[in-house]
Amino acid sequence: MNIFGNNLKVLRKGFELTQNQLAEKLGINRATLASYEEGRAEPKFDKLKRIASFFKVSTDDLILATKEKKDDFAEWERKDLQILPIVVDNENMERISLVPKKASAGYLKGLEDAEFIGQLPSFSLPVEQLNQGTFRAFEIEGDSMLPIQSGSYIIAKYEDDWRAVKDGKAYIVVSENDGLTFKRVEIDLRKEILNLTSDNKGYDPYSIPLYEVRELWEAKAILSFELDQVKTEKQELSDLSKMLFDLKSEVEHLKSSGK
Repeated sequence: MNIFGNNLKVLRKGFELTQNQLAEKLGINRATLASYEEGRAEPKFDKLKRIASFFKVSTDDLILATKEKKDDFAEWERKDLQILPIVVDNENMERISLVPKKASAGYLKGLEDAEFIGQLPSFSLPVEQLNQGTFRAFEIEGDSMLPIQSGSYIIAKYEDDWRAVKDGKAYIVVSENDGLTFKRVEIDLRKEILNLTSDNKGYDPYSIPLYEVRELWEAKAILSFELDQVKTEKQELSDLSKMLFDLKSEVEHLKSSGK
């Protein structure tokens, strides 16, 4: 008996989805999904986890016992995002691991590798706001979040529950296709997507499916070594605002003079 194929079909029909609809949500083609349901193929483990995450069930529930209806699946008690390997000091206190640009390419592959995380530089700060939770510092690049400069470090707190994501807040998003991205986010649990927006309006907003997101880190602090440059850009914005105010005042004066 094809336990997985049966259970996948039970869940799909229980959520009133066609094969085309489910395949689109999972990022696979319909023929592949059909082969899973008919027992002609089995998913690799990463796709099995993606399917389990989408339906909010455990992988064991998908493959170990045949189910007859959606309600036969046990409620999934784990949170959606995984707990990470961490680094601690001699007193068993968590340290802040630092992810520089040169390590960002390998970071996605080493997410669950305690040895990889342990090899990253780490530090601690005697700051109360950075002592409750798991934190990492990510070096960002590009100008999509100006006035925060490329090369700055974002100290961010790990988020392990979709329901706690704060719309409009800035996050480090770690995803399968984009790698590490620093953006403001809005979550749409109904559509199973995360909307990403840059502070630099020259960049268009875009969305990614939740199943592609591997980690979410809420930005809490900035470590920057470009203070003069930030000051210059803020001054330019201030000068522009003053020019617009002066122009508005002049237009209002001309209007009143013409009466």
